[in-house]
Amino acid sequence: VRVYDSVADPLGELPGTSDRQVSTATALSGGATAVPAGATAVAYNITVVRPAGAGHLRVMPGDETTSSSSTINWATGGDVIANGLTVKIAANRTVKVFNGSGTTANAVLDIVGYFIDPAQAGNVFHEVTPTRVYDSRIAGPGSTPDPLPGGANRIISTANGITPPVTDIVPAGATAVAYNISAVDTSARGWFAVTPGDAATYRSSTVNWPGAGDVIDNGQFVKLDANRQLKVFNGYGPPTNFVIEVLGYFTPSLDALDGTYFHALDPARAYDSRVPLPNPGPVPGASTRNVSVADGRNPQTGAVTQPDVIPAGTPSIVYNITATNTTNRGWYSVTPGNVAVQNTSSINWPSANNVVANGLTVAIDDQRAINVRSGSPSQTDLVIDLFGYFR
Repeated sequence: VRVYDSVADPLGELPGTSDRQVSTATALSGGATAVPAGATAVAYNITVVRPAGAGHLRVMPGDETTSSSSTINWATGGDVIANGLTVKIAANRTVKVFNGSGTTANAVLDIVGYFIDPAQAGNVFHEVTPTRVYDSRIAGPGSTPDPLPGGANRIISTANGITPPVTDIVPAGATAVAYNISAVDTSARGWFAVTPGDAATYRSSTVNWPGAGDVIDNGQFVKLDANRQLKVFNGYGPPTNFVIEVLGYFTPSLDALDGTYFHALDPARAYDSRVPLPNPGPVPGASTRNVSVADGRNPQTGAVTQPDVIPAGTPSIVYNITATNTTNRGWYSVTPGNVAVQNTSSINWPSANNVVANGLTVAIDDQRAINVRSGSPSQTDLVIDLFGYFR
């Protein structure tokens, strides 16, 4: 459901180093309620359209003064780029969008779901180790490569994992999934939209890529149909391959008392390899770094300023990962801190001098840590920001 589009806003595009209050309560088209009173957080997709130059946006609760956590980054003017995240909302159901760049940018905000107080009835979350459920390069009809043509849909089952092979990764009765979609082998600019498997195609992009050769990701939530399926629509251009990885799923709370509820946080930086503390330096190429996400840290020094922002015993987090100061093309794979083998990618970047971000969900180990594996041949800086947790 689209709730904001700066192109249609009388105030126009967002000036550099300025913020704007955005209501998530009502859909732009038709005026229907998008997020009801009493909601505590929203899952959303933000798309930056035709920025004047390189920059970033920060999204935070509407009543928060400031946040140092970037939500979406772009490298050049004219890009169209999206990122899916979850953010706490103010009591009046608003978020604040801050343009942290020195130039203007347009922004579009689509709501894909919302969270309510755990004391109320709702769905509960079940985290899983990131598992690939679809890869059009190897899993098309007849087990041959099958890129998705422009203007076409594809129905994808989330039930079974292909890497590693596992059945019922998402069980019967699941209502929604947390997933990551990657566009690969791109040959021109384009976009994908992801909807429930039985929904009419919603022509609002989920993930965008600016040109040929890009590999780009977006982590998001999506409702499933009764057969545990989602739909991917290629909205533009030539056939393009894509990969779907499942990070967790939701079930009705009365049917799954062992599930977890979402707890929203004011955005908190948990890790930054660029700052003095804990002074790890950039992540070397082809290496794995174990990262604690227990505490919130000062973004300038890295010193702990919010101890136990993720409580002990928490099974999974909602976070944003940013790759910055890239020195080559590459990727990061994020898994629980006690999982050594990584078969999935969480974020990709096409070349040196990129800054890219992706919002995701991941299970954590009992030390409140994650493993971040670098698939780049050379070093890259790493930033982890927290937006909530399931417990």
